[in-house]
Amino acid sequence: MGNASLPAESHRPDRIDLMLPEPLDAIDTFGMPAVRAGIVRAAAANGSVTAEQLMSDLSVSRSTITYHIKPLVAAGLLVPNADPTRAGARSGFNRLIWSIDRAALDAHLKALEAELTGSPRSE
Repeated sequence: MGNASLPAESHRPDRIDLMLPEPLDAIDTFGMPAVRAGIVRAAAANGSVTAEQLMSDLSVSRSTITYHIKPLVAAGLLVPNADPTRAGARSGFNRLIWSIDRAALDAHLKALEAELTGSPRSE
């Protein structure tokens, strides 16, 4: 078909095209695994989540949820609590609900910003 040109009107962008994917996904940019980000999003949106909810919402296995929850708990971002509706459940994992520690999340985000920009951390 050759180099057929389009009418000038179709070449006028409504925004500056920076050759970035739309929308720019900060999670991908900074290398956080999508499942881990999904866990944080789900816990933040719902107040707390169970493993069953996460497996269903994120369409992943229990072992994948376990793998991604461990570093979030270790970092203090995700807080495990006993699920009062599962007091008699046989598996300890099934008896937990996780919630976000907002103060820890804010601290981690500030630390990330400081590391990326070279600015001193404000406590």
